[in-house]
Amino acid sequence: MTQLNSEPVATLGLLNHLATSGYLSGGLANVQGGRWRQSLMVSLQDLLSELAQSNDLDRQVLIQVLRLLSSVPADAKRLAPDFASLINRFGNFTQGDADSAMTEWREGGPLNDAHMFSSLLRCVQAYIVDGDMKEQVTSLLTGEGGLAAIIRKWNWNAEVMSVAAGLVVRMGLRYE
Repeated sequence: MTQLNSEPVATLGLLNHLATSGYLSGGLANVQGGRWRQSLMVSLQDLLSELAQSNDLDRQVLIQVLRLLSSVPADAKRLAPDFASLINRFGNFTQGDADSAMTEWREGGPLNDAHMFSSLLRCVQAYIVDGDMKEQVTSLLTGEGGLAAIIRKWNWNAEVMSVAAGLVVRMGLRYE
């Protein structure tokens, strides 16, 4: 896993290609493959924790980690707090103004807050069947400023709204 620390974007890109091809889910059925997969998942979980706590996170690394975690199941209980932290960070629930979000979207390039936020929500959908993940996300979406703030801030962004709507439907939440 030293490659993951020294060249995370390239290594995660390669791992995403392997996951897309099915090698990380079905191809690691033997004992040695299982140990390697377990080591990979621990490294990914640690990397996600570092990113969630970082003041200056590398968005390219985060996107690659989210893609990989979406396609290869991990321990949702351990991931839930980091996902909640990142959702709060990119959702900017305290800043409900859509104009500043649109400005950031235009100036932020392809890895802007809207794309990061929708990628986080898309990754959470892969884990929503886990009770801990569902509980964390439900409290974010139904809590003060949750779903209402998402609608108020991101109603102009089709990517965020489609992912958020899919998550709400899948979780069986009601907006009142």
